[in-house]
Amino acid sequence: MKRVEVEIDTFGMRQALPSRIELNTPRTRRLGGSLALPNAARVQRGFCCVIAFRQACVAVVCLAAAVSVNAAERIDPARQLRGGAFVRALDRPLSVNRERVGIRELLERLSAESKVAIVLDRRVDPGSSIQAQLPLSSLRANLEAIAGQAGAVVRTVGDTVIVGPEDNLGLLRTLCVLRGIEFDALGEAAERRKFELARTFSFAWDDLERPADLVQRIAQDAELEVAEWELVPHDLWAHGVVVNMTAIEALSWVLVQYDLTFEWTGAATGVRIIPLEGTVAVTRDHPIRRIAPEEAARRVQERFPSREIAVKDRMLVATGLVEEHDAIAKLARGEDPDAAPRTVKQALLVNRRFSLRVVRQPAEAIFQSLQGDGGVDLRIDRDALSTAGVDVSQKISLEVTQATIEKLMDAICEPLGTTYAVDGETVSVPAP
Repeated sequence: MKRVEVEIDTFGMRQALPSRIELNTPRTRRLGGSLALPNAARVQRGFCCVIAFRQACVAVVCLAAAVSVNAAERIDPARQLRGGAFVRALDRPLSVNRERVGIRELLERLSAESKVAIVLDRRVDPGSSIQAQLPLSSLRANLEAIAGQAGAVVRTVGDTVIVGPEDNLGLLRTLCVLRGIEFDALGEAAERRKFELARTFSFAWDDLERPADLVQRIAQDAELEVAEWELVPHDLWAHGVVVNMTAIEALSWVLVQYDLTFEWTGAATGVRIIPLEGTVAVTRDHPIRRIAPEEAARRVQERFPSREIAVKDRMLVATGLVEEHDAIAKLARGEDPDAAPRTVKQALLVNRRFSLRVVRQPAEAIFQSLQGDGGVDLRIDRDALSTAGVDVSQKISLEVTQATIEKLMDAICEPLGTTYAVDGETVSVPAP
């Protein structure tokens, strides 16, 4: 009897596997070799099992070829938020409370709850363990906190949130701008293509889809011929969806993950995939206001010492990434780019919606989260609760999605055996 270790690579996805895998080769069929998996386990990258054979043999199992897995249901792009609804969803309060969870699983859960398209860059380990005990805050702030734990950043392209490494994802917006500038330089010859390439579209893909196939799909939708698409490495992606990206944005997003970009061919009737080389930067003029030109130049140079800057009259000319230009514009106006944005007046409590998932957390902690980051005027009469025998340290579990304040308070107070009252912008526990 020989024991052979076989590694099954699920490419970072969590899949439901059958209880037994037949090793589909002539030798293993003759020897009766098979691989038993415990309880149709859900596995991650690097799952290893040991197989016993009646005679000595060696076998390699390829998940894509020898295992039939139940691919996750393709996400419907039409169900994802877009435009103003997308922006409002990013600012909507939401709490995340999970002990330890892989970043892909957590992002998929948040995407499903918020109906916001969220994709994970292939260079971020999908199994990165996240301590997701985050207070009630905006979805945007929670995504940034989650990304930070994985050494990643958050960028928004179209109506899609992308989580990926800063050193490469930080180039994405600038690459899109550069390809747009190059398109404009084609002049009248490419004029008829402007409308088609400005059109936004959404698309989803299944597990085990190849990025090269995604490139071909994007190009086909934009009526582009693709040259050198073979430069895209063979890879298999987990399922996902992007919403309201232009062809330039979608192509750039796929390619930048492999240190690739593209150049236009013909009158923007095609693209040629090329390695991403050299400096990625754009030059822009920024009006100088409220401060002297010399002071504006000093502030920008101090902030970005490696960037080229010049002053022409009351204009500051700088070269850098698009994100850097956002900060440079504020510096040239005499503003602090690190200052917190002005507080936006909170919506009326009756109009607010809450998404919250809590697993065995003290009710007191939930109340404090609502009072703090949640911005709810929540008034707790602890003496009245104590007299009624209500223990706010009691651990409770709840899950609500897009709930009104009444639905949220029901979910909190019912397990405690207490009451509440909503009076305008104030919530009282217990009810007076």
